[in-house]
Amino acid sequence: MEEKKIYFVVGIPLVGAALLAGALYVRFAESEPAIQKRSASPKPAASNATGYSPAGEVYAPARREAAPLPAPSDKIAQATESVRIRGTYQNFRRAVASNDVGLQDQLLPALLKDRTAARKCAEEDLARSENDVDRAVAQKVLEALRR
Repeated sequence: MEEKKIYFVVGIPLVGAALLAGALYVRFAESEPAIQKRSASPKPAASNATGYSPAGEVYAPARREAAPLPAPSDKIAQATESVRIRGTYQNFRRAVASNDVGLQDQLLPALLKDRTAARKCAEEDLARSENDVDRAVAQKVLEALRR
């Protein structure tokens, strides 16, 4: 009986370790050809120092484009200001559409600093409006900027 107990205590872990080692071997043995297939991609023919390949094909280096010059600082400032005014106008328009008087009172002074640009945004908005609700909101905004 003692002999059977030793077989169970020693034999079962050995069988388990053998199964685990076999599973790992099979797993890595199967994945190895896939790795070799990926790395065995066709390579271009080697070219010599003259730029010609042995097959006679001509390789030219890629052209490097010069980086564009930065815009003048006055144009950047003008574009930044235009975006600021348009963003403030959109927020004011949303405040008018939602009838948020508190937000309108806070945004109106910022728009009135550049009244002509804000009025231009409102006129464009009125011209683009497709339905009566959009036209009514754009008209209210335009009237608020005319005061």
